[in-house]
Amino acid sequence: MAHKPLRIAVTGFPGTGKTSLVKALGEKFDLPVIEENMLPIARAERQIALAHIQNRQRDIPALRINLIEEFKQWDTDRTSLYKKAGGFVADRWELDLLDWWLVRFGLDRNNMDALTHRFLHNFKEKAKTFDLVVVTPTRMFSQRPNEQGNRRSSSFTAQMLSEAITAGLMQTQVDVPILRLPDKPLSVEQRVDLVRLHVEEARIGG
Repeated sequence: MAHKPLRIAVTGFPGTGKTSLVKALGEKFDLPVIEENMLPIARAERQIALAHIQNRQRDIPALRINLIEEFKQWDTDRTSLYKKAGGFVADRWELDLLDWWLVRFGLDRNNMDALTHRFLHNFKEKAKTFDLVVVTPTRMFSQRPNEQGNRRSSSFTAQMLSEAITAGLMQTQVDVPILRLPDKPLSVEQRVDLVRLHVEEARIGG
């Protein structure tokens, strides 16, 4: 019996083996990988932080606009990539964008509701198209540099806030199959096997 191409998203805190798992799942299921590509957002944030440090207050409004545009561009690019691909394994998905957006602008004095509604809507619509969302364990967080050589944040507060936002959104806003990987050391191969078993059981049950 032929099955429709799988659509899997892998999400989790930086440094939890997310990207390594995405690549391994792509090979296991013979699916293209959609890369995270959130570096432009991170760079735009760093530019604002640097402007504050250097007391370049006059530059900040333009830098904020640039940051907002980077959020919008990621959202647009992902929609285009999803349309081109049948099945795929995605390194992060719309939940991660919405989480980052809420952390950055949730308490902003400017009204960001229009874009928040847009990102929430797209998160809910894209969730309907996924067969599985894999969540890496936050306790496995590493402070080693990531694939681009950037050192990951070690902020426990940021980690807890992100956990609360993503868990709440997945529980209250969408109905998508979720596999939470156990909070214990596992090899990439062992993680892939857990995903494979979950997929096989879902197909038998379906």
